[in-house]
Amino acid sequence: MICNYQDVLKIAAGEIGYKEKKSNKDLDSKTANAGKGNYTKYARDTNGFWGNKQGFDWCTTFVLWCFMMASYKTPAEAKAAGWADIKKVQPYGQYGASCKWQTKYYKEAKCWSDVPAVGYQAFFTRGHTGLVEKFDGKKLTLIEGNSGNQVARRTYNWPDAQFSGFGKPRYAAAPAPVVVTKPAIGKSPKAITVDIGKTASFTVTATGTALKYQWQYSPDSGKTWKLCTLPGYATAELKVEALDYRSGYMYRCIVSNSAGSATSAGAKLTVAIKPTITSQPKSVVAEVNQTVKFSVSATGPNLSYQWEFSTDGGLTYKTWSLRAGSTETITATKAIDGRKYRCVVMNSFGSATSQVATLSIKETFKPYTATVTPDIGLNVRKGPGTMNDKLGALKKGTKITILEEKSGWGRIDYNGSEGWVSLQYTKKV
Repeated sequence: MICNYQDVLKIAAGEIGYKEKKSNKDLDSKTANAGKGNYTKYARDTNGFWGNKQGFDWCTTFVLWCFMMASYKTPAEAKAAGWADIKKVQPYGQYGASCKWQTKYYKEAKCWSDVPAVGYQAFFTRGHTGLVEKFDGKKLTLIEGNSGNQVARRTYNWPDAQFSGFGKPRYAAAPAPVVVTKPAIGKSPKAITVDIGKTASFTVTATGTALKYQWQYSPDSGKTWKLCTLPGYATAELKVEALDYRSGYMYRCIVSNSAGSATSAGAKLTVAIKPTITSQPKSVVAEVNQTVKFSVSATGPNLSYQWEFSTDGGLTYKTWSLRAGSTETITATKAIDGRKYRCVVMNSFGSATSQVATLSIKETFKPYTATVTPDIGLNVRKGPGTMNDKLGALKKGTKITILEEKSGWGRIDYNGSEGWVSLQYTKKV
């Protein structure tokens, strides 16, 4: 009779654990005389279908044997019938039992598929074959002969490039294949803002069978797209390290299967780069009415600046101006002597406050006239201090012009040269 796929798979499952023999002995035992000689009961029982295959690789012979046992009561009955019912199920050719030739037979009979289904005969690119026992669109389970020198059940992901295709046996009742539906995007990835150095995660959801994922990125706002190689590039979730140069990049996913593909909308990555101050404002000593500038340098996108000042030694700060500049210009006055200044640098991701700079006011010195007060007179020295050499002396009551003050000493003009006198022995007039 023409067999059905349920009976074939039941027979194949019953053979799991059968080990090939090292010699032509104990062929009917599952485990006795185990070895690597390629001797099996399957080659013995099908001898004559494609000639004597004992001692040869036996994955194709195992599949043939399963068809035979589901179609006839005994190997002798099958041989007597010329294996006619088997040839109606499995396309037949006279050249042999190799995977290469069986592939050719299936294709010539137009019984070939690129997608698996339960009961189909799977063919590997490496020259191996087995029967598809289960398939759910994502994983397929095979029963294979000559797999690790035995009959074994193996599971594979789908799709998988190691499969060259699938033969469709002409069973009495054909198995219902898994319908591969074209992918459809359920939810596209969403735009995300992540602190620099952290990891951004983009996720896509899609419907369809046996889906494959390929993420792409665009550095130019979606004008061009390139293939991603970041972690998860071939899954539904892509992970991206938030580096400064990736800020503004867009990411999307192409979801595909054998029925077609669908592309998600692009999602923008914004890298949150907070301001970082790279150059601090410096304290200044200025004279009255002098123009003073405080400057700050910082890195980060879209920066704005707010200068502040303190009149209580840095305990509290007030807004200095509304100008958004990295440099603040001030006219020095006596009233603001000792004020402290700082700058708050801001963007949408945060802020950074500079160090404090102090403004000190130095009044312009005005020369004045004084008289020498000691009865014994007053020494004139080369510099401000008694350690300096003596240039001469001034009598009591001598009028002198103080040109500069330094550490309690006054600079005068003494006989055309610079001289210094102690101010404690003079009186301003």
